[in-house]
Amino acid sequence: VDYDNYYVTHSPENKALCEEIYTRLDNAGYISKRTINQLFDPEKEMFLPDRFVKGTCPSCGAPHQNGNSCDVCGATYSPTEVKNPRSVVSGATPVLRESEHFFFDLPKFEGMLKEWIRSGALQEEMAN
Repeated sequence: VDYDNYYVTHSPENKALCEEIYTRLDNAGYISKRTINQLFDPEKEMFLPDRFVKGTCPSCGAPHQNGNSCDVCGATYSPTEVKNPRSVVSGATPVLRESEHFFFDLPKFEGMLKEWIRSGALQEEMAN
């Protein structure tokens, strides 16, 4: 792991590098594809990330909580667990839809990453 050349996310160089890294990881078997359920806004026709969902906390019942955590009791949860969910984008009631996602097998790299972090390659503030 090393820092090379980076100046903006949407640069052609960054796109090519990301594609190369992804392809190598996928070819080596470190990327898996799974179908998951996500909340979907039927009015805006878009999947909703947790920050675009508000509803009732499934743990304590507090209303108007974010789609992944409760400011009242501190619980964390999945947006699909929120009771009475509403889309922040349109106000519509979201529906559950299947969506295909790609997952990186991070645990397979745990040892290498811990070794790299302890190697002194990072500033101490970043390594903690």
